[in-house]
Amino acid sequence: MKEIKPGAELDYAVAEAIGWKHLDDKQIEGIPPGGAYLYIPIPRFSNNLNAAFAAADEVGLFTPQENDRGQGPWVSLHRGPLGWFVKSGETYIGRGRGDSPALAICAAILELKRP
Repeated sequence: MKEIKPGAELDYAVAEAIGWKHLDDKQIEGIPPGGAYLYIPIPRFSNNLNAAFAAADEVGLFTPQENDRGQGPWVSLHRGPLGWFVKSGETYIGRGRGDSPALAICAAILELKRP
């Protein structure tokens, strides 16, 4: 798995993945979903756990999807020997990995939204 580093480039990628529109290639600012027509600095998703959880909420990362039995798998943030993981109970496969919880959430968002 490719290692991800915290910083503006990752924050920008997460913002795009959750639906923000960039207004200027020279500025890390954007319009969040819902259409606020203001320059809003993109949150530091990769360094701020609250911002990372807000982004995860936007894409439903921690919202279990129901299966054919009407039950959803659990989804958790887990610390293992190799770092932090976002894991799904249905597949037991990590969706994202990072050196911090915020990085793991960012990696999982990018993996979830990958075409």
